[in-house]
Amino acid sequence: MGFVVDKSLRVFSSRRTEDLVVDMLAFADDFPLTDPMSPELIVVPSWGMERWLSLAMAQRARLQLAANYQFLFPGKAVSRLVKLISGFDNAGGATLGDLDSDPWLRPGIIWAILEALPKLINDPDFEPVATYLNSKGGGGEDAAVGRKEYQLAKQIAALFEQYSLYRQDWISKWVSEPEAVPADHGPWQAKLFWKVTDIIGESHPATLIDAAISKLDSGLVIKGLPERLMIFGVSSLPPKFIDFFAALGRRINVGLFVVTPTKGYFGDTRTRKQAAAQPSWGDETEHPLLQSMGKVAFEFNELLTEKNIPVFEAKDDSDGEFSLLWQIQDDLYNRVNRGAKDQPQPVQITKLDDSIQFHSCHGQIRQLEVLRDALLRLFRDDKTIEPRDVVVICPDIEGYAPLIDAVFSDGDEAGAGPGTGAGAGTGAGGVSQDSVQHY
Repeated sequence: MGFVVDKSLRVFSSRRTEDLVVDMLAFADDFPLTDPMSPELIVVPSWGMERWLSLAMAQRARLQLAANYQFLFPGKAVSRLVKLISGFDNAGGATLGDLDSDPWLRPGIIWAILEALPKLINDPDFEPVATYLNSKGGGGEDAAVGRKEYQLAKQIAALFEQYSLYRQDWISKWVSEPEAVPADHGPWQAKLFWKVTDIIGESHPATLIDAAISKLDSGLVIKGLPERLMIFGVSSLPPKFIDFFAALGRRINVGLFVVTPTKGYFGDTRTRKQAAAQPSWGDETEHPLLQSMGKVAFEFNELLTEKNIPVFEAKDDSDGEFSLLWQIQDDLYNRVNRGAKDQPQPVQITKLDDSIQFHSCHGQIRQLEVLRDALLRLFRDDKTIEPRDVVVICPDIEGYAPLIDAVFSDGDEAGAGPGTGAGAGTGAGGVSQDSVQHY
């Protein structure tokens, strides 16, 4: 794959992560690093994607080795780059490696909240917080920090992280207009955020993004920027992140590799709820899975279109792999709703097709036992599949973590393969797991 040589943000999409890896490696070949010893910066959405991508790149490498890669989540990558850009003048500055310690990561926010809460708990705006803590046996200005306070601080820190991604306008308003915080924001949240900012002693990265974008567009010399940035496997990014990466792309080569369920423009897709509230032509022919589960994807597709960012679609090489799973993927890709008016009719599936399976289990342990047996059968019947090819997605991995070792190490049949947990501190269990991660 060849690209034009001017710097810009380039977006590549595919329904298959395997195809995106090929595009990403071609992108890297077209824009080689000046210093081959400098680390490669790659942004990924989760620990599981980091592990899978590392293995995929190693498989495709000449020496079967992938090394000197630095993986970051989108929020941390933007935070570090914004701080890097904001801390410079024309004389010089630091490098990304100097910014490893970020007080605005969740652990730092938690401890700042624990320090701030006792000082604010008697504020009238904090009545909901005080009521909650008192009902749980905590609270009070002189109260010691207990489990309830820590759990609350954890939840609020996670909330502040989400605000930094999807409610940056709230944070900007809290900082720029502290006396005009809307009631629906919860005044106590704004006051707590101000106090946390004072304790941390640094401006929140979300408040610096606009200034960083302006600096990128100013033509000023900015030292320490990476030569190239690749963002892999994301299905969506906040609008402000897209603005930032687009501005960064005017300085360095930036590649965004997006997993998408369908081809072309599909930002006009409406959810079932929207279609029911205001029916229009075309709703009845839209794929129901795209309507019910594709909201994030088609909103992101619309965002890229609004910002006039071209999207390069990866070549699709999945023809001939017919199965029920492939058929559903293909219908989604082509926006086909089989059986609807003026749409292709349903296809016949063989009784031996087990590409999609549903298992009804009466408990967590039984679920894991069924999973283990299914994996053992899969590895027995298809010698081309290895344990490293398997990812088990679980929305609450912590609830299953204590049971995984017990089930996958049980008896002589513990042959489902080695695994690692991406969402909880599990030991050497039987299967690779990946929890639902946020940025």
